[in-house]
Amino acid sequence: MRMRAVFAALGLLALSACGSQVLSTAQMERLERDGVDLVLVYLVELPGYTLAEQSLGVIGEDGFGASYTGAGGKVAHLRVERAASADEVCAGPLLDAPPDAPVTCVRDDTGWYRTSNGRHEYVAFSGDHRLSLNAPLDDPDRDVLGRALAEAEDRFGSKARFGTPPPVRLNDPTPTTPAPRGDLPTIGDGAPVHPSGPGG
Repeated sequence: MRMRAVFAALGLLALSACGSQVLSTAQMERLERDGVDLVLVYLVELPGYTLAEQSLGVIGEDGFGASYTGAGGKVAHLRVERAASADEVCAGPLLDAPPDAPVTCVRDDTGWYRTSNGRHEYVAFSGDHRLSLNAPLDDPDRDVLGRALAEAEDRFGSKARFGTPPPVRLNDPTPTTPAPRGDLPTIGDGAPVHPSGPGG
């Protein structure tokens, strides 16, 4: 009986060390109630940092955000939102940096690397999902930060498929032109025309 308990404990240890992070059903249900689109839920493995489960929540309209804590009070942030294109990647301040702080932005094989006021981040696209991972500039270094984002996994444990973002959002409906009504006059205030019949 005692040996079974030992083997069970070793099995749990092996599962926890396999590298995949999985959110519980209760956590996923809470995120969905808060308005998160669950297809936008990704997690990363950032050496020296631990997922702060209480930080899981909605970003913007239906995006996903999570924070990771490290030694000495250091905090890293993961953000996942929908984005139509990469046009605005280099614009805007970094999270946890003053809004008027200068930003540097360069493109490399991982994605877009940005720095500002002691923070740095990588931004990359998986389909129309924009993922960004932001951390203190001195820990982790650029290579570790980029590798962590490149190995991001969705809620099913599947790796993100990074590449060039699509020019438009994939789920946007095709614009349509309203059908002509025929009862609107071309002059006047545009009120519908209702011809009177016999007797008014």
